[in-house]
Amino acid sequence: MLEVADGCEKTPPSEADWKSLMAGTSKGLDFSPNTVTSDADDQGGFVESIVTNADISLPFEGEVRVNDKLDEYGFYKFERNFATAIANKSQPSIWVRLMHGENIFIGYMNITSFSWSGGTNELVKASLEFKTASSKTIQIIQAP
Repeated sequence: MLEVADGCEKTPPSEADWKSLMAGTSKGLDFSPNTVTSDADDQGGFVESIVTNADISLPFEGEVRVNDKLDEYGFYKFERNFATAIANKSQPSIWVRLMHGENIFIGYMNITSFSWSGGTNELVKASLEFKTASSKTIQIIQAP
């Protein structure tokens, strides 16, 4: 499940602030580690790699209903907030919490990809991607 919460990076959301974004159909987490390599001749015959940081991205796809459920953050609110942030020349950022298996990923993220499509008589599908807005907020904790 992917949940979101409004707020700023300095103030983590309370448990009551987290809301499901929409009905999800796929999600993922890509750490995309950045590395440097050494092929110095004092290391033997193998190149060594060192991870210097990670460029985290979180892709999410979901289905948009005509009306958001009362317990959801809601696609339409999400869309309005994204457009307002861009119009105001601010970062389209939001708290994101992704539960997968026994882990929970939490971070203050920028919305770096946002699209939706669908026919007039079909369910509309939305596609999003989040990337780290504040590295100090990133955590992976064990689910209770």
